[in-house]
Amino acid sequence: MNWPEYSVGIPDLKSVLILEDIFDTRQWIKEVVLDAFPGCEIDEAATIQQAKKAIAEKAYQLAIIDLSLPDGKGNEVLKQLNISNPSCYRVVATIYHDDQYLFSALKDGAHGYLLKEQSRDELIRLLKGILNDEPPLSPSIARRILRHFSHLNTENETEKTTLTARETEVLTCIAKGFTRPEIAQVLGIKGSTVATFTKSVYYKLGVSSRAQAALEANRLGLVNSDSNR
Repeated sequence: MNWPEYSVGIPDLKSVLILEDIFDTRQWIKEVVLDAFPGCEIDEAATIQQAKKAIAEKAYQLAIIDLSLPDGKGNEVLKQLNISNPSCYRVVATIYHDDQYLFSALKDGAHGYLLKEQSRDELIRLLKGILNDEPPLSPSIARRILRHFSHLNTENETEKTTLTARETEVLTCIAKGFTRPEIAQVLGIKGSTVATFTKSVYYKLGVSSRAQAALEANRLGLVNSDSNR
């Protein structure tokens, strides 16, 4: 998943749109925004339609968007801003902290993701980070994102180092000192096929020589360190 693109922070933030259907919550967010960016002009929207109308008439520098509205999902506004005003800094403010909502919002163009349960001071601090091009992410959300990508990296590494049955046979033969023609004869395949499997084995194991491949074969328990041909 690619993080939404934006070039630099916003040195002089003046125009903000807040999309939130609950009046008291909207006023609370408005006060937080004014503390973070004194003097900024804030427009309010309580529905998706109101927000769409507002962004069609004005190019906002910052939009703070709730995800659950009476007439739809805030993702619709994220998508529209991503197309019509890509320079607008788009921040989700929500009660939802599960992966389904988080990664859906990021995919649809959110630059930041804040939980309403955060303290006022913490939200102000996170929003101010926008001025320095620091994505506003609640701590638990940042940890969730890191775990997600760490898990993906682990999966990719596992996939990379998992050898097929034929690749394992080729590696075993290499570790035992067999030449390419000998491997071809033992396995009943062409020499060119042996070369293809060898290249794949080297890539997956991150090695570049027969000696390194033999060491990896030993590490994987395919041969004993004192094995002979």
